Amino acid sequence: MAIEPVNESVPPLPMLDVPLERDAWHNVHAPGGYEWWRFDARSDDGSLLVVADFFAGCHQDAAYMRRYRRFLRRPTRHLPPLPAEHPVVSLAVYRDLKRVLNVWQKRFGADLSASANKASVRLGPHSFERSGEGNLEVVIAGEAGGAKLCFAPVEPRDQLAIFSLERRLTGADHSWILTTPRCRVQGVIEIGSARASFAGEGYRDHRYGTGPLGPGLRLLLHGRVLLSGEAVAFSIALPTDQALTPIVQLIRDGPAGMMSGGTALVEWPKADQLSALPVRIDLGEGARLSNPRLIDVNGITRRIVYDAGGSTALCDLLEF
Repeated sequence: MAIEPVNESVPPLPMLDVPLERDAWHNVHAPGGYEWWRFDARSDDGSLLVVADFFAGCHQDAAYMRRYRRFLRRPTRHLPPLPAEHPVVSLAVYRDLKRVLNVWQKRFGADLSASANKASVRLGPHSFERSGEGNLEVVIAGEAGGAKLCFAPVEPRDQLAIFSLERRLTGADHSWILTTPRCRVQGVIEIGSARASFAGEGYRDHRYGTGPLGPGLRLLLHGRVLLSGEAVAFSIALPTDQALTPIVQLIRDGPAGMMSGGTALVEWPKADQLSALPVRIDLGEGARLSNPRLIDVNGITRRIVYDAGGSTALCDLLEF
C-alpha cells in the first residue's frame, strides 16, 4: 500500500531537535520520520565489501510503516509511531560481490541511546562513536557475525548539509549530511567462527527526515563512487508525478573540499522499465558508472555495484 504525502494545510510543529553538531542525534519526533547513519567500506584488494546502517525509524521496517499508515487513517485512535521506538541496525558483508553475512536486528526503543553533542549512537550491543581524533568507531555484534571498524577521515572537512527532498513534493523535510565522507577503514570482521583483518577505503553519511521515505516518489537511487583522490556521492529521486523532473543532488569531496551541485544522466533499459537496473549513470567529470551487477535485495531496496573509472560504485535503488 502506497503512503500518500501528508496534508500541508496545517502549519507543522517543530519535529526534531537541533544538536550542537549536525552529525549528532536530531531526536526526530515526527510520526513516520527517521534518522539514518550509513557506513560502507571496500577492502584494498577489492574482495570484501561491508555496508552498515543504523536507523531510528527505518523505511524497511514493515511494522513501523504499518503503524504509520494506521495513524494516518485514524490519528485520534492510534498513538503516533516515533522513530526512536523503532531502531534497527544492519550489517551486510560481501565477498566477491556475494553476500556472506547478513545482520538485521530490530531493537527496542529502550535499547537506543544517542548524543546531541557528537556522532554517538548505541543500540544494545551495537554502536558507533566519534573519538577525540575524529575517527568513527563502529561495532556491530550479531549472532552469526559482526564487525569492529575504525573509519578515519582522509582529510578534515567542514560538515555539509543539504535538503535532499523538499516538503512540497514529499510532505516532509529530508536532510542529507556529509562529514569527512572519505575514510581509511581498518578493523576486524567476524563471520561465524572465522575472524579476518580488514583494511580499505570507506564512506559514510547521515540522513534524517520528518516523514518516511517514499511519499511523492517512484524511485530513489542513492550511492557513492570512490575515485583517486575524490568521492562523489549522489541522490537521484524520480517523482510519482511523471510531469516533474527528477531531483538530482551531487556532492564531490576532492582536493578543493566538498562542493554540491551538478547534473546526472541516467540511462534505463527502456523508457517503460524503471523497475529494471539503470544501465549507465553519468555523474560528470570522469564519474561514469556502467556494467551494473545486482548483489542484494532487501524489501524495497536493491543493492547494485557499478564499474566506475577503475573503481567501483555502490548504489541502493529504492522502489516505492
